[in-house]
Amino acid sequence: VIIVASLGIFYIFSKKYAASYYFAKGIYSFNSESDLTKAEDNILKAVNFDSQDRYFRGLTEIGLFKMQRTINNSSLSADDLRAEFQRNLSATIKYAQQAISVNNLDPLNWINMAKVYESVLPLKIEGAANLALNNYIEAAKRDPNNPDNFNVMLNVYDYNDKLVFESEMENRLNFYFGSPEYYWATKSDINPSFGRYKKIATAESADGN
Repeated sequence: VIIVASLGIFYIFSKKYAASYYFAKGIYSFNSESDLTKAEDNILKAVNFDSQDRYFRGLTEIGLFKMQRTINNSSLSADDLRAEFQRNLSATIKYAQQAISVNNLDPLNWINMAKVYESVLPLKIEGAANLALNNYIEAAKRDPNNPDNFNVMLNVYDYNDKLVFESEMENRLNFYFGSPEYYWATKSDINPSFGRYKKIATAESADGN
């Protein structure tokens, strides 16, 4: 029994070691060689050994770069560009979804998913803004004391009708977090970066401020 248990432990650690090895190779290919295909292939080998959410986040990041590379490829015809971009977008969404499937408690995985939809906002893809916002809200629900989880929502706000989207965003935040703990900055408070969500102390709210 001890021998069998030892073999089982060795097998598990060997798989994790192999996954770590291929993930490191993928990161090297990405950072030092700028080879997105090689980087993706290596990290895919890593997840075959050990499906960790950070590996899928790495694949998502590669996918975002591949999408941008496709857009910048002037040698492609309009049809070929559209088809290649759609393939890369679908794969990137799948990677981000897999990260959430592995660990839906980590806000980073929801932010990772939101960034995919945020990346296509300039293309005016229908529904992308709502999907980005919903995923950012899921991140904020898991880490409500981190103001960065609210600030990133302003990137989505930038690409939408400001008055309509402001009201919609406020309604959603109130639904998930309750009013008036969080509120949308007033027009006079909005800075060049489209302002910040501000946290109001309960005592201040009680005083009517």
